[in-house]
Amino acid sequence: MRKLFLAFLVAVILLGGGQIFRVVAQANTFCAANLTCTVTALWNFSGGLQSNGLNVADVSSAQTLTNKTIPAGVVSDLTAQTANVSLATLVTPAANGFYRFSGYIVETTAAATSSTLPAINIAYTDADSSVAQSFNMTSTNASNTAGTVGNPASTPNYYFYAKSGVAIRWQTLNYLSNPASAMQFAVHVRLEGPF
Repeated sequence: MRKLFLAFLVAVILLGGGQIFRVVAQANTFCAANLTCTVTALWNFSGGLQSNGLNVADVSSAQTLTNKTIPAGVVSDLTAQTANVSLATLVTPAANGFYRFSGYIVETTAAATSSTLPAINIAYTDADSSVAQSFNMTSTNASNTAGTVGNPASTPNYYFYAKSGVAIRWQTLNYLSNPASAMQFAVHVRLEGPF
């Protein structure tokens, strides 16, 4: 088990660097194929993680080791918005799947008195629990200044495992403007997957 864990750790490091290596394992030592060391097992990363010819972990057909291909996604780019964006469907998954959502929002025109840039919100149903989930990607911002962006609520990307047959949707929440509809914003969202 320790060898398998160490091999997995090396695989993550090597694959994350965009390189394809043939790695050999010794009890607690890993060596690149061009270095001298005693070999007790052979690990091959060229088509997935293999040990002695058996697949330990496959590499997804949607990804390559050299250029990290990402599955095609859904794009929504809106400008000159003067109210919250209503709940909109990005995709309805045909099968349970792992997705990545990202968003960017910026105030383009300030209101005369005050305004609040809305938050970007993602809504989906978790595939494992069948419970509806809702998450704000960005926080609201009341600075009332053109060029102000919605700061990420936690990370710039949100990863989740969505249930098949239930729409993945997005919206903006908490738009405020005084005078009404004077503040304008642009919003750009991306949904990538399934991975």
